[in-house]
Amino acid sequence: MDRSKLSKYVSAFLEVNEKHRFKYSQSDICRFSGIDSGVLSRFLNGHNDMSSARFLGLIESMPEDFQREYWKVVGVLSLFWQEGNEVNWEEAINKIDKSDKKTLARIFSALANKHSTA
Repeated sequence: MDRSKLSKYVSAFLEVNEKHRFKYSQSDICRFSGIDSGVLSRFLNGHNDMSSARFLGLIESMPEDFQREYWKVVGVLSLFWQEGNEVNWEEAINKIDKSDKKTLARIFSALANKHSTA
């Protein structure tokens, strides 16, 4: 994922943590994710790239209420949390801006890779 697109998602991560009720410290985030504090600090400050798969892993390591709020801010909450068991993927994907479809495809690919090797 290129730096400009990733920065949008990092900004959303920071926004959820700072402006919402969470306010997790960097050490909390490191503990959740297993990412070294130096790596996390450089990444969150925009000084180091992280793969989209690793960033997705960071999001997935956060508590569920944080994840739900994050995906809500990003605008794809309906893809990850649905009432009931039925998910209309085609409808959900069509709600996303065309510019974000490549990013979403990478997220789904990373999820598929993670869960196919688990």
